[in-house]
Amino acid sequence: MIRGLPAAIADADAEALIRDVLADLLEHGVSSRVEEAVNAMLSTMACHGSVRANRRLSIEEMNSLLRDMERTERSAQCNHGRLTWFQLSIDELDRRFLRGR
Repeated sequence: MIRGLPAAIADADAEALIRDVLADLLEHGVSSRVEEAVNAMLSTMACHGSVRANRRLSIEEMNSLLRDMERTERSAQCNHGRLTWFQLSIDELDRRFLRGR
């Protein structure tokens, strides 16, 4: 009998999740299904809460975002693998914007 689920996966298909966990336990002796479900939910939350294109940020919001990124593991890409930032040298900036001036 399932009496409840962790809040992070409250919307999951509890019966399927339990069956998958039990199948993993029988076959491998361990299961990471609950952790994977929680990580999937957290990835979705991170993506949906992200700063989208053309959204204007205040200086305070920009600074806060940069400080958060400094503390975040693998912050150079989103959970889909897209780059969130990259570094250009002064020479590269000159090539791109000053066009040889």
